[in-house]
Order: sequence, then structure tokens, then C-alpha cells
Amino acid sequence: MKKIIAGSAIICILIIIGVSYTFIPRKINEEYNVYIFSKKDMPMKEVPITLKGKLYKRIMQNDIFIGTIEVEGEIVEIKSSEGDHSDLDNNKYYYTYNTDNSSSKGMTKHEASVVFSKDFDEIYGYTSGLREKYGEMSIFKSNTELKTIYDKYLD
Repeated sequence: MKKIIAGSAIICILIIIGVSYTFIPRKINEEYNVYIFSKKDMPMKEVPITLKGKLYKRIMQNDIFIGTIEVEGEIVEIKSSEGDHSDLDNNKYYYTYNTDNSSSKGMTKHEASVVFSKDFDEIYGYTSGLREKYGEMSIFKSNTELKTIYDKYLD
């Protein structure tokens, strides 16, 4: 009888941990100093950025991040992609974005695309404000040596 009670208690504890892991989001508030690039291997400027939001861990599905990124006073809402991103190691990185579907030509315009590591050590991407200020293909990176999915677009 004691074995049944102990086994039931362990199962209940595991269920509580699983539910807590899934339904209680982790608050994220990370600050980075990033480098702005508009040409390959030539950082233009170093600026601070802030990543804030909530990370929802999910069992047997991709985690979800919902939050904001602030770059030089521009705050953009971002949300992680539901599916895997083919250019990324999806076990190491989260891919987030914000789109503007109001284009008169029926095309989706990305207002921001931000990729960050699951340990929050690396971050890179762009916002529309950053590209307006520094050039059409400008990106930011947390490390000048960091290889990104956007490097192929830099001159």
C-alpha cells in the first residue's frame, strides 16, 4: 500500500512540474550591446538593444516567445514563428518576427525579424527603423564574428 501511495505521489509531482513548465511563462528582460552592419565585415556602430517578453515552454512543440525589441528608441512587437525555420538550427535559436500586411500590393512586409539563441547569449536581426536609418539591408549582431542567415545579403 505504501508503494502505491509513494508511486501516486511521484506521478502527481511529475504532472505538476509538467503543467508548471508548460503553462507558466518565463519573463525575459535581456540587454545587449549590438553592432550594426550594412556591409559585410564592417560594423558601423555599436548600440544598446533590449529584448523583453515572455517565453512559453511547450512539451513536444516549439516554444513560443511573445515580446518586444527596442533598438535606438524604436520598440517593435515580435512573436516567434510557429514552425521550424529552414535556415536555422531550431534546437539552438528562436526565430521571431513582426509583419505588416497593409501593403497596397498585397505583399507581406516584415517590420522586424529577430533571431536569438535559446540561452540568450546571441541575438541578431533587423527592424524597419534600423533599415530606414542605416540602409536597406542593415542588420544588428551581438558579436562581430557571429554568422547569421542575413550575411548573404550584405554587400
